[in-house]
Amino acid sequence: MKTTNIKLIAILAAMLTVLCTLAGCSQWELPYEELNREGYTVSVRFDPCGGAFANTENVQVVDTFKLADAKTDTSGNYQLKLLTPDDSRRGDRAFSISKNGCFFAGWYRECSLRTDASGNPLDAYGRPTSESGLEQGYTYSGRWNFETDTLSVPEGDYSSAEPFLTLYAAWIPYFNFEFYVQNAEGGFDLYKSEQLISLDIPAWDLNSGKLNMNFFPEIAGKTFVGAYLDKEMTLPVTETLSGDIDYEHGIGATEKICVYTKFAEGEWYRISTAEQFVKNSKLGGCYYIESDLDFTGLNWSAALAGGAFTGKIEGNGHKFSNITFIQADNSKTGGGLFGSISSGASIRGVSFENIKYTLAAGSRMQAAHFGLLCGQLSADATLDAVSVTSSEFIISGDIYPQEYSLGALVGNGDNRGMSLSGITVKLAEGAEAKLSIVTDPATGEITLTFLN
Repeated sequence: MKTTNIKLIAILAAMLTVLCTLAGCSQWELPYEELNREGYTVSVRFDPCGGAFANTENVQVVDTFKLADAKTDTSGNYQLKLLTPDDSRRGDRAFSISKNGCFFAGWYRECSLRTDASGNPLDAYGRPTSESGLEQGYTYSGRWNFETDTLSVPEGDYSSAEPFLTLYAAWIPYFNFEFYVQNAEGGFDLYKSEQLISLDIPAWDLNSGKLNMNFFPEIAGKTFVGAYLDKEMTLPVTETLSGDIDYEHGIGATEKICVYTKFAEGEWYRISTAEQFVKNSKLGGCYYIESDLDFTGLNWSAALAGGAFTGKIEGNGHKFSNITFIQADNSKTGGGLFGSISSGASIRGVSFENIKYTLAAGSRMQAAHFGLLCGQLSADATLDAVSVTSSEFIISGDIYPQEYSLGALVGNGDNRGMSLSGITVKLAEGAEAKLSIVTDPATGEITLTFLN
């Protein structure tokens, strides 16, 4: 019980120090005489060594102890347990410590300027200051373990004004990470330098379908594939990456870390639900499909249905099913599940089933195209192993001969890379259209022709 009381009293004394400093008192102005009269004669100072407590300059932390309340060991020495300034047991009297460009390595008994074996000054990275031009760094010894270490104080006369122990904060500069990407010639170009404590490798978010970059440097228009520690890309980085730390001396043992990266063209998503696909639908998006997608109750993307798709879909043999879309905008130049599948786009290994596309308004625009899958397929686009089954193309608007074309699957009639079965094209009841719909019984091919 006495040990607990000592901690609480020590915390109170430390708080008095902080209050005095914040009020504009001199750096170590404390009511020492009063503390000594009350028996708080042993003090422990926490030296931030260029850092700051609570992000505020000139805040100092000193704990004082009353030996009369402390326990003694078999040798008659008083044993005091210390708390870090940010220990949660201090409650609202706890103070975090920080320093710009550095991370905290611990509290140490001894602090000295860093030198080499000949006494020449070294910077914080261990380089000669004459070469780096940086200030001389520090090295430390006697790291304090707040869980196991106790402060042993012999019997004697002490004053709180003279710290019995000073603990020094050790700071290690952030590690320099250099990021390289492979160029067309097989070499590597530096694309980003960052100062970081550590680096987390990007990971796929299973809920959103997006790649969480975890502050990993991005490249616009590309998606991260992998990171390696060597140019040959034989040493993959699979977990948090950081430099080596010499905790015995409170110094960093690594200055620079080179990371060699692979990126794929396009902004890729890993899709396992229809909700993810709808939420992330973009005309230039790239999608790796990991399961069948059922769009029941969901709205298909109007942007895809009326725009030019330039992205990629790797279906991996999976199915898109139960999609319903009504085209009711007569300002569009193309329409279908995709307005058009444009140059550079590709769709591979996808089956579309139970699709209902309704053309409720034609177009007042010239050279427009409409089909169940897309209005127009570019000659430079790729469709491979794409099938459409058990689906309907419904014409419900007043469709008259204009300068636009209709197709069962593709408005411009280019069905390469696709197979179809069970496709129905029909006029909705009450729709007026000068249109001929002919189905070849042998092939199932549907021809749509405007009538004069």
